[in-house]
Amino acid sequence: MQYLRQNAERLVVKHMLTTDPTLIEQLNLKEWFWKKEGKVFAWAILKAFKDDRSGEDVFEYIDWNKTHLSEQELRQWIDIDLVDDESMQQVIIYFKFMGMLFEMYAKRDDMTPKEVEAMQACSELVKRKQVNQKVIDIVFKLYERHFGDQFYNKKMKQEQTINKIQKNKQQWK
Repeated sequence: MQYLRQNAERLVVKHMLTTDPTLIEQLNLKEWFWKKEGKVFAWAILKAFKDDRSGEDVFEYIDWNKTHLSEQELRQWIDIDLVDDESMQQVIIYFKFMGMLFEMYAKRDDMTPKEVEAMQACSELVKRKQVNQKVIDIVFKLYERHFGDQFYNKKMKQEQTINKIQKNKQQWK
């Protein structure tokens, strides 16, 4: 599992390039991609996705003047074997979770002391590698409250809203 966590950004980018380019709509490009290669690919994937292109076509959308990286370096960075679908879904959840957590921590001034305390408790659990579904739900809920669909995660917001509506309908039946 440590390997998957260490390579989460590479795996997510490779997954978008080869399997699911629509995932780019659920990720915050400005905050969640840390490595320069990841940022380059994320922006290129978003541009290609908007033009209904994917895969190798993404290289056409890379702004080579701004990257200071060669095509060989980028290809080497994404030269990683994907894992099975179930593991990949866990990697994607982990990537979103960590992106949301770090983004909120960087912008914690707008949060209540109780929310900051909850975030710090979640961070401690991450350090001890004791993250469970409850911790993930807390981070997702806090993120939704403070950032919503501010960037490129509109599809995730829509899916969450649909799920809430369906749960409410089931409760009233």
